Amino acid sequence: MPHGDLIKLLTNVGRMEQDMARFYAAQLVIVFDFIHNLDLIYRDLKPENVLLTRSGYIKLADFGFVKKIKPWERTYTLCGTPEYMSPEVIMSLGHGRGADWYTLGILLYELTCGRPPFMDNDTYEIFKKVLKNPIPFENDYDPDARSLIRHLTKHDLSKRYGTQPGGVKIIRSHPYFSKIDFADIRSMNYGKVPHIPDS
Repeated sequence: MPHGDLIKLLTNVGRMEQDMARFYAAQLVIVFDFIHNLDLIYRDLKPENVLLTRSGYIKLADFGFVKKIKPWERTYTLCGTPEYMSPEVIMSLGHGRGADWYTLGILLYELTCGRPPFMDNDTYEIFKKVLKNPIPFENDYDPDARSLIRHLTKHDLSKRYGTQPGGVKIIRSHPYFSKIDFADIRSMNYGKVPHIPDS
């Protein structure tokens, strides 16, 4: 990929403006919807796995943790990147599509804050923070982005966006995406790509 990945872009800009992050998040909503409709879960979303094409649109890489699973089934493998693992993955409670939507919330936070919400040199300490601490937001953080992230990262799966009745439609209709035409994103006809990094 001529423009590298989202971690390279994030390193260049420090943290993304919401319009830029929204552009990438909207594409990932489409990608996850497509994958889930094939009865697959991805389980390893992180900036390093989101590649940038010449046009600035994304391609998802590294399908090593992908698993075929029906919507009502659960799997129990502990896998993924610690900073991105959902509570149900960490606790081996059984996970499905909701684990992917959780990672989207964490990715949106990292893109707009420059780092994941829960960090530590010790993996066990990261897990403790995920399970016990609320996601920290600065006071002036965009309220729509805050709302979407909180709904995507709910510990209670019955309240987490993407797992409720209505599924992805609820995510797409969230106010955070009010400026996004998902049909234009899907057809790569969105207009000016918010930012294409230097090669």
